[in-house]
Amino acid sequence: MPKILAIDDSPTLRKFISKHLGERFPGAAILLAGNGADGITLARNEAPDVILLDYLLPDCKGEEVCEKLAAEPATAGIPIILMSSSTPDITRTEGLFPAIKRSMAKPFSPELLCASVNFVLTTPIEDETESAAEAGTAAPAADFAPESAPTVVLSPRLQKVSLADTPKSSKPVTRPLGQPAAPGTVEMPEFCGSLAAFPLWRVLLAAQADKLTGVLKIEALPVRFELYFQDGLPVLAGTRDTGLYLKNAPVKVPPEQAEVFEALKKEQESTGAPIFILMKARELIPAETAEAMTREYSAILFANAWLLPQARFLFQRLKPLPEFAREPAPLEESAEQFALTALRTLGAEFTGRFAGEAAPGTPAYTSAGYQRIQSLVLEPEEAAFAEQVAAGGKDLAQIAEASGLDLPAAQLILARFLALEIFDYWPAPPAA
Repeated sequence: MPKILAIDDSPTLRKFISKHLGERFPGAAILLAGNGADGITLARNEAPDVILLDYLLPDCKGEEVCEKLAAEPATAGIPIILMSSSTPDITRTEGLFPAIKRSMAKPFSPELLCASVNFVLTTPIEDETESAAEAGTAAPAADFAPESAPTVVLSPRLQKVSLADTPKSSKPVTRPLGQPAAPGTVEMPEFCGSLAAFPLWRVLLAAQADKLTGVLKIEALPVRFELYFQDGLPVLAGTRDTGLYLKNAPVKVPPEQAEVFEALKKEQESTGAPIFILMKARELIPAETAEAMTREYSAILFANAWLLPQARFLFQRLKPLPEFAREPAPLEESAEQFALTALRTLGAEFTGRFAGEAAPGTPAYTSAGYQRIQSLVLEPEEAAFAEQVAAGGKDLAQIAEASGLDLPAAQLILARFLALEIFDYWPAPPAA
């Protein structure tokens, strides 16, 4: 069984890593170090199969650890997964050390953690190669309505839109889903609109409610990506922009596969097929690894939608789906569960929008929030937080303390459930 060494100064993160890797790799030796010096000593003595390395440690930076490991023959070949909340630190450091085979932007989900470790353990990597995080070519124009098209304000029961008088009239003619278009109308997608006017979680539930098979397209130039649905459930997220797809967790491949990998990136840019599915088809990575990576990257990619509040969306029926989207099983048991999974991949860049940063206040359930949260599978920290909200009478800081969370972790959980409109947040009144 493998030996996995995690070097991070956060006891919470070390516990998180130990728990989830222990469950994913039963029998594996999970070695833990809280600083760089202890980590280097363990690497020398234990010869782990992979090292999870935080960039910023109490006694040194991650690149200093990489330098010392690279200087010793016994540790120079150990693959490293770099962890950091700073993308520039990741980008700069991974280009300096061939031992860094993957990187993860904090915070990361259990799925990404396990998939990344599995990827390194099962993929033969020998020497330095080009990072797969280079930006891809610009995506071809999506078939969205032009910017000058009338704004479509959707009702709570997302409706199909057909515009008979565009551009003469700015008033859309609506009809219920499934009803044939009237003669002379211009058939539009199943539904479309702006996230500024319609919450993203409602868009997902609309596709689930009607058991739609097709693709949900999200656009906020220059960003474009898609989420494919089979019978109302998300099965895969993709994009033709490989730079966006690989941005938060780039991949390195052996030098002998670099040319093939670049060709696969171009194929993704042309067809939208996720690169891990293409790698599986060419037996470059095991099927299990490809499926795990595709699932995790679907969540990471789709999470961008919550950072694009002015984005436009469009749903089109597709029968059949593209070949690459037909095989994957649903990403989650419900569209709302997938939304929560995607939200878990977001970090500090997300909390300010929804949690008012450190502003004091009191979370409370929305009118339907308590009922909706019963159908979701929660992480233990989320469940503890939700129980404290249900009990009432506590502000955010008190809920964090009662749940055993620090304030930033509590803000992240709050932000997720505010985005899903399961919680409201009532700021504290100004001091007299």
